[in-house]
Amino acid sequence: AVVSTQRSSGINAEYGDCCGVVGPSDWSDNSVYGANSSTPTSCCKTQYRSDSTCGNAVYSTNDKINDSGCKTSLLNWIESNLLYVGIFAGVICLLQIMILIMTSKFRTTLEDEDFSY
Repeated sequence: AVVSTQRSSGINAEYGDCCGVVGPSDWSDNSVYGANSSTPTSCCKTQYRSDSTCGNAVYSTNDKINDSGCKTSLLNWIESNLLYVGIFAGVICLLQIMILIMTSKFRTTLEDEDFSY
């Protein structure tokens, strides 16, 4: 699968040290990085992020980049914050139910009124 640079970089910055969806090899399908088997700088380990050449080396031999995928990092983050994710999902469900009830009441009100011109 082709991985978008901005999307992966954003996930990396948000959820921890990771590279690609499954791993650095995901970048081999990308037209920018795949030609020379390199990775974006966002894949570099924290201590090497300031080095602009960090991701330029072939990922299979580069010990400066993260070797775990962002999918694993994201799932770990969700698991460790499951209470907050559950509360957020519950609030969204309650809001949708309230909107459904209000819409139904509004429809009933409109049907009960006589709109003769």
